[in-house]
Amino acid sequence: MEQSWSRYERYLRQNLGVYGSKRAAGLRSIETLEDAVRALSRKHFRRKMTDRRRADVVAKIAKAVDERRPLTIVVPFGGYKHFWNESAPTVDYAEMFHIDFMVRNLLSLSQFLPGGVRIEYVSEDFLVPYMDNYSPQALDSYAQSFRKVVDWFDERTPEKIRISFWRLSEEYDTDAILRDVQDSLPCRVGNLMLLATELRDQALVRSRRSVNWSGWEDWSQMNDEERFVQIVRARAMEMAFSDIGFIEKHVGLRYIEDLNVCAVFSWGMSSDNEEKQFLTLHSADGVCVDHWIGRGILIDEGDGIRSTILSRTQYEAASPMIRRYEVCGLDLPDIQTLHEIDVLVRLHDDIGRNGRSDG
Repeated sequence: MEQSWSRYERYLRQNLGVYGSKRAAGLRSIETLEDAVRALSRKHFRRKMTDRRRADVVAKIAKAVDERRPLTIVVPFGGYKHFWNESAPTVDYAEMFHIDFMVRNLLSLSQFLPGGVRIEYVSEDFLVPYMDNYSPQALDSYAQSFRKVVDWFDERTPEKIRISFWRLSEEYDTDAILRDVQDSLPCRVGNLMLLATELRDQALVRSRRSVNWSGWEDWSQMNDEERFVQIVRARAMEMAFSDIGFIEKHVGLRYIEDLNVCAVFSWGMSSDNEEKQFLTLHSADGVCVDHWIGRGILIDEGDGIRSTILSRTQYEAASPMIRRYEVCGLDLPDIQTLHEIDVLVRLHDDIGRNGRSDG
């Protein structure tokens, strides 16, 4: 591992957990209700709001102003680190860059709203051991590290932005949810198998890359037919849990009630989100890969440094140009995987070009 380079450390020191006047200088000010709605409609929200969703957001922002209470952005997510990532089962800089991205993009809105903004992360990890074969211990490790990152940012954000994290299993009967999901599998698996091959293959893309064959149980010796059965079963479980009826039955309207606005990541681009119409986020500037799936790196462009999150395919393509540097002397969360940072020292094609640039 190469010795740390102060230039990269300086970038991290100046850009993570720092939200003073200098970093806020380029933010678009919000003076009207319409400005506030646009703050949740910019390009980092990838899917255009429907008229119904827009009306809901308008009403909630207006109510937050009238009642001087905080608007809450509820962010449910997978709650694990993908097995391909070297930092698994704990976070890496992807989570750091993601939360910084969220805070920066909500700063102006928080200043406009009398009660500010809350960002509430919700881990839906309870299903992952049965769906994608991650061990409960791995999920606990991720949750502990993610909570440290959330607490670190919450201590450093302006007073009108608060950040919190909880796991669905901490507040709801997830055993009951799991039983309902499993009871629905025969019907849902049957429906998947009735699809035309092309449509079924499209439906299984996420599950094919998510199942951990050497995870909680050793599935590495399964033949192709056995693996296909597991992939179909994983997709059926995902479809069951994302069903609006399941969510309302077990979690009620927690994600969208009162002044709560729900925002999701790549899942929001799928047909699963069409009925619920949750807001759909990037993980960072121009980044489509989910922060718990990707790996956070810096890109050194010579005349500037910027952060981004790479998918597995992007990271492997860029690996000949990636160097690893030790990070020391910074006041970061006490997580071993943050003690070093990957740096892409030269751009290659379009890898990571959509990340954030800060000289």
